[in-house]
Amino acid sequence: MVIHLMIIVNGPYAKKIGINSSANTFGPNTKYHANGSIGRAVNLAMAAIPGNGRGIKPSNLAGNPATYAGMVVAEAEGVASLSPGWEPVSVQLGYTADTNLVTVMGIDQMAMSISGSIANAAACVAPNKDIWPRNHEMWDAQYAGALVVTEMQRITDGLMGGKTKADYAQELWEESRVPVDRFKRLVLVSEFGQAVEPSEFVKSLLEEEETVEKGVPVAAGPDKFLVLVTGGH
Repeated sequence: MVIHLMIIVNGPYAKKIGINSSANTFGPNTKYHANGSIGRAVNLAMAAIPGNGRGIKPSNLAGNPATYAGMVVAEAEGVASLSPGWEPVSVQLGYTADTNLVTVMGIDQMAMSISGSIANAAACVAPNKDIWPRNHEMWDAQYAGALVVTEMQRITDGLMGGKTKADYAQELWEESRVPVDRFKRLVLVSEFGQAVEPSEFVKSLLEEEETVEKGVPVAAGPDKFLVLVTGGH
């Protein structure tokens, strides 16, 4: 399994050094060069520093654009027309809105340009046996993913149905639940496909009434999904 890094930059320093939060935020933009430069530097370190396992050998599969230029974005902040409830990620993480903050997430799967309902995004969030928490401490600390909203005009024009970041995180958490049988096939297997016994934590999670009724949650709560706004302005 290859983990790609998503780097989210908040605060005034992002604008000062030219990290893109406007048009084509995940791609090239002649006005902003820092995203690609930082992303390539991080990927070079990931490839060259001994011990992380990636190496410089190209994948024999289709590959991933994040391995080339990285995923480095700034969140759009200070936009007067952003609705209440769309404060930056730094606020969700317990800092003030003007804090210079770098958040690094390990991403093992991603989907771009998801359209339609939040259920379509939730379908992309699947449990991974290699990183699934084995105890309560890991469960409480681990984030499940990030929902990146790149059509800012929909927010500034009031086209998001009055929902806030917290509303979307809640909906994503609920929709991403996995049926118990599917969870066992995905997580409770060895590298050779044989069934393995769950840890005491996983066993207790599977026995919870809500899990049996609704499926296994992929995170401890909706606050373990980051929702950020970038691009499209």
